[in-house]
Order: sequence, then C-alpha cells, then structure tokens
Amino acid sequence: MKFYIQLTLSVLALTFFTSCTSKQAILNKNYESRPINIYGKLDSLQIVDERDDVTDRPMFIPFLSMPDDSDMISPKLTPSQSQAITSQIRSYFKGGERDFKVKCRITKAFTEFSAKAFSEREYVHFETTIELMDEQGVILQSCDSAAFFETKSMDASAKMMTMLYEKAMRVAIYKCFEKLTDRP
Repeated sequence: MKFYIQLTLSVLALTFFTSCTSKQAILNKNYESRPINIYGKLDSLQIVDERDDVTDRPMFIPFLSMPDDSDMISPKLTPSQSQAITSQIRSYFKGGERDFKVKCRITKAFTEFSAKAFSEREYVHFETTIELMDEQGVILQSCDSAAFFETKSMDASAKMMTMLYEKAMRVAIYKCFEKLTDRP
C-alpha cells in the first residue's frame, strides 16, 4: 500500500512539474519568426470587437476541481490589451511617405477551463481579421488568422489563463501581418 501511495505522489509531482514547464514553454517561445516591416506611417488604428458574447465575469476555476467542472467565457477586451494590440501593430510600421489605416477585428476569442479526474485543462483561442487600408479607407489587403494554446496540469489558474490568452492574441495578430507582408 505504501508503494502505491508513493507512486501516486510521484506521478502527481511529475505531472505538476511538467505542466508548469509546458506553460512556461508556451509563454517563453518566440512565435514571431521574423520582423514585420511595413514601409509607411500608421495614420489610424481601429480595434473592433465583433463578439456578441463578451463578458466581464471572471473565469470560474474552483480551488478543488471535480471531474466535469468547466467554464468558458469570452473576456471583454481590457484597456491594457487594447494598448498591447495598438503597440504591437504600431511597431510594424517603419515610416515612409505612404499613410495606412488599419482595422483589427476580433472575430472570436475565448478562454475555457475543464477538469478531469487527474488534470485540469486550460484552453485559449483568439481569431482576428486585419484590414490594411489606404488613406481613403479602401481595403488594400485583408487577412484572417487564429492562434490557440492548450495546457493540461494539476494547477489551472485565472492568471495563467490570461497570460496564455494574451499570448494567443499577440501571435494571431503577428501571423496576420506576416501573411500581409508576404503578399506582393
């Protein structure tokens, strides 16, 4: 019996340790494989949240989860997230004669928690459409992109969920601009 208790505790400790490292691996990985350089000036940026299920309600993650506990929300875009999007997009414009307008549409974005007998799952998903327009608002290029991350561990948390969500947001926007700059 003592052997089974030690084995169970060892498995739980290993699961806890590896889950922490996998979350950090996602957060630390640079998904931005190359710099984005758009030669022109960003004249205006509009961020439009098109989701109809946005909420201020915090994610419900119980202190002690039971199998089949779950929650899913589409979190309201915070001022700091809007600022992060603005800073990220602004950094892609390197100056020049041409003025551009950008519309960043958030089409789908949510966080999800679920529990099984020996693990908790954190899942984040972010989809965006980026429209690059000329000075008159004529769409020159448009792109859709999505990013999602999933972790399974013994220690889900709202803080980690937010960090993963913001990473997915950044990666989705980057992937759109990467596609836009690959086009002639």
